[in-house]
Amino acid sequence: MENLIYMKGWKNPVTGFFLEKKTVFSLSIYNPVDYVLDGVMFMNNSFVLSAEMNLSELSSNVMSEKINRYVNQEKIKTILETSNFKELFSYLLKKDDFCEIALSQEDTVYIGRVRKVRNSSIDIDFYNTDFTLLDEAIIEFDDIRIVSVYTDYSETFCEFIKSINN
Repeated sequence: MENLIYMKGWKNPVTGFFLEKKTVFSLSIYNPVDYVLDGVMFMNNSFVLSAEMNLSELSSNVMSEKINRYVNQEKIKTILETSNFKELFSYLLKKDDFCEIALSQEDTVYIGRVRKVRNSSIDIDFYNTDFTLLDEAIIEFDDIRIVSVYTDYSETFCEFIKSINN
């Protein structure tokens, strides 16, 4: 089963199920392996080169139904309605949700929480894997390759932070 999305400047493709191309970004469901779905990816269109979907009939049948159930979860449906990075980050700020951001290096992902949304950038707190603050940064929307939300990784951060705040 292959679902490959090629990004400008990256050697390796991203695996995922391409959902929709919007003006600023394209939406995909991350598919790290086999039949696993792990979050929504918002891929900056200026960096998306192409997408290849090569599925067996079995994979296509299994994944079509699974993707349909996945995107019909309330939180996923809501976030899929955003149409640009400002709306996406405003939503994440309002919900106080974590997200993962991939910039120019394909093997590096930053996990963080949005602190302020501007017209073309965000202020964000980045965290280490031990849940400690790593850095505070300003990220320009044009520098973002992929924003991933509702992944197992980012959801773990949300749950951990909630548990220590209660």
